[in-house]
Amino acid sequence: MFAMQKTECDADHSFVIVHVLAADFCILAVVFFAKSRSVDGFETSASRLGEVPLMDKSDPAGRAPGNIGHGVGFFSARWRGEAPLDRLFWRDMVLVGTAISVASSALALVLLGLKLPLWLVLAAHVLPVPYNIFLTIAVWRTAEKTGGFKAQLMMLGSALWLIATVIV
Repeated sequence: MFAMQKTECDADHSFVIVHVLAADFCILAVVFFAKSRSVDGFETSASRLGEVPLMDKSDPAGRAPGNIGHGVGFFSARWRGEAPLDRLFWRDMVLVGTAISVASSALALVLLGLKLPLWLVLAAHVLPVPYNIFLTIAVWRTAEKTGGFKAQLMMLGSALWLIATVIV
């Protein structure tokens, strides 16, 4: 009887995990696509009319100096494959992405040690997964534009990194 209760409990926790992942991904997708469409649409219409565009093309991230929406330039530049592949892979994914995943796992362990509800522990543990998926897709998109053997190795490395961060 104890084994049956444990199985039912495990099924409930997997249900929570799936819904937390789906909610995180939906929020990230809605925010990203809503902001990227409005910025892209305005930039295109401004340049078509011969006006000075909002974005400063000399900045590699596509941001204008002093622009408040720094996050939009960061995400859209990576999504479009405009960020340098080395920076995207080594700094953004391997260093920052791994640090965020390790911090999230450490937070989950602390919450587990404090005997807080399991749904909260799992939410803290899987919180960076949508960002990690975004980084992996960004590496693949940029590597496809770049081409070459190094780009193929970075595509393989990003896939293995994603698997490692999701499992651990």
